[in-house]
Amino acid sequence: MNWVESQVKSQKQITRNTIQKTEVKQVLVEVVDALQEHVPRYSWENVKGGKWNCPCVWRVRRRELKNDGETIPVMVKLLASKHERYLLWELRGQPGIPRLLGITDSFPYALLMEMYPGRSFHWQRHFTSHWTCLLALHRVCEVVAALHSRGITHGDLRGTNIIFAVIRGEINLTLLHFDRAIRLKGLTPKRKYEYLLRDLRQLYKLLILLGGLSCVNEYVIFLEKVKMRLEDERPLAAIQLALEIASILHLYQRRPLCTFFWFGKVRKRTNLNQYSSDTSSLSVFPGMITPNIKIPKYQTPPGWPPRNVIISTFPWSKVSPQPWLLKCKYPSRAGTLQRGDIIVPVIVKLLTPTRERYVLYDLRDVPNVPVLIGITSEYPHALILERYDGKTFRWLRRVGRTWDCLSGLVQICTTLAALHARGVVHGDVNEKNIVIHSNGGSISVTLINFEKTSFLKPMEDPVSSTILWKELQSVSNLIHLLKSLKYLPEYKQLLANLRIRNEINSPMTAEAMAQELQSVLEQYPGRPGFFQRYC
Repeated sequence: MNWVESQVKSQKQITRNTIQKTEVKQVLVEVVDALQEHVPRYSWENVKGGKWNCPCVWRVRRRELKNDGETIPVMVKLLASKHERYLLWELRGQPGIPRLLGITDSFPYALLMEMYPGRSFHWQRHFTSHWTCLLALHRVCEVVAALHSRGITHGDLRGTNIIFAVIRGEINLTLLHFDRAIRLKGLTPKRKYEYLLRDLRQLYKLLILLGGLSCVNEYVIFLEKVKMRLEDERPLAAIQLALEIASILHLYQRRPLCTFFWFGKVRKRTNLNQYSSDTSSLSVFPGMITPNIKIPKYQTPPGWPPRNVIISTFPWSKVSPQPWLLKCKYPSRAGTLQRGDIIVPVIVKLLTPTRERYVLYDLRDVPNVPVLIGITSEYPHALILERYDGKTFRWLRRVGRTWDCLSGLVQICTTLAALHARGVVHGDVNEKNIVIHSNGGSISVTLINFEKTSFLKPMEDPVSSTILWKELQSVSNLIHLLKSLKYLPEYKQLLANLRIRNEINSPMTAEAMAQELQSVLEQYPGRPGFFQRYC
């Protein structure tokens, strides 16, 4: 290629890039000049907190606006572009779009938007149910489909730009940051396809973040379908994604309402009993489906917590050790309780949620569960449990007492099977929450720490519950930790069965695990020499 040809080629490339930039600039100008209506302006003096400590262009801060003697909660976004201002003014009143109240009249210019409660999707997917996040993504697909039907793409669909909250049983969702929004009118078909494909790829990235739904076969198949269509450059439209998600939610509409306990705070799961995938109902505006869902308030199984239950209370003067000796990393300690002239050995547990006392009271007839004696009547409140002795599963495994660990796992699986039959999930089965006491030939086990206990309602397929599946996976991990048993053929077969059941998303139940472990123990009742040598 000679010098003339190279210059011509470079000039063509420059011309092509200039045309593309001109198209984008023309689109922005059309957005700015789309509506000539007057956008209200407010002084910074009316914004509580002023312009100091305001975030950058990528952040939204909650403030208060004084208007006609009233104080209105608003969201303030600093250094917003003109095309975003006019685009929000044009889309005001649309569901899922922040309603623009006005802008500031002096530098630095900022958008004043109506306050919307909630947390970002990035935060919610870590601290709430992934079923609730999937329902929120269903709403996101509806809003994006409505924008696409009007010839507008968002361009920046990420977890931090989506905020939602569950209010009166409904998902209240808002999309933020329309800096990269593009109007498709006047663009070439190729450019339109590229901007639409960008939104659809961002939606797919949000869908794959819900790893808690990886045990749902329909959801996994749905993700594979979306991925294949994207690779073939025949992506599913946003409205099609909404319909697919609606079918999954409708299929699991009998999913129970599960509740998480995390440091004493209740985390709600979505009850999809009233969900309807009927798309014939009219929506707020064309192209958008409004699901008929009502998330009820926190529910518990009938008869829980027990009513008219009187739990004994004791003053701190009769309990030892005192509370200031319990505020450490491990709030459970062995102590004594003075009941009249008798001193009873007990376990004192501090810093527990209020509901744990009712859980232990309800499970008082289940073996291998701590027996609740009472609580302290003075602050800080603590649980007083019957004394249990032993070492943790982790300690016994590290010192080489694998036989005791294996025998303890049999009793733990039996206890978990009894809990699951009553619709209770422990929620935190690990090495530190299993206490094993070996007294000669007998072994006693205690399952402790019920802070994260969850309740399930009876259902046809209990394994479909995410938290129950995670608990069974935790028990399976404990079995895999007994690596010194790898020379036993029965133990190898058990590990193979667990791996196969996990691969097909059908984990082995606690009762089945107990039977399999018991069969391994029965094969070696006298512990032969080679078993002692390796264990």
